[in-house]
Amino acid sequence: MSMIKVPLRTTCPPSCKCGSQVPKDWVHSTCQSKAFIDCTGDISCQKGCMNIFIKNVGFQCQKGTGYQDYKTATQFLMAFAAALQSSGYDLKDEIDIQFITNLNINIVKKWYC
Repeated sequence: MSMIKVPLRTTCPPSCKCGSQVPKDWVHSTCQSKAFIDCTGDISCQKGCMNIFIKNVGFQCQKGTGYQDYKTATQFLMAFAAALQSSGYDLKDEIDIQFITNLNINIVKKWYC
């Protein structure tokens, strides 16, 4: 069974100068293909040229300058949860619930190790 990946959709990190709270889909800056996150917290792109833990990813929005990152696991998880909520995504399926549960556990474990 292959690992489930979902599109990486979050607000900008709090340190971004744009201050936007509108969730956006992120792309890999090098190849401009859509970015995805798996339940371990690893980010990959559609073309497969990136595979990196969320803590080590820099985000650059259209309005901001430079790359910004999430400083804590909580910052990222809250931004991800807000994006899920704003999209109207409903966690009804057991697979969806397991994905979110594993994502939360794995990000906290990996972030602080």
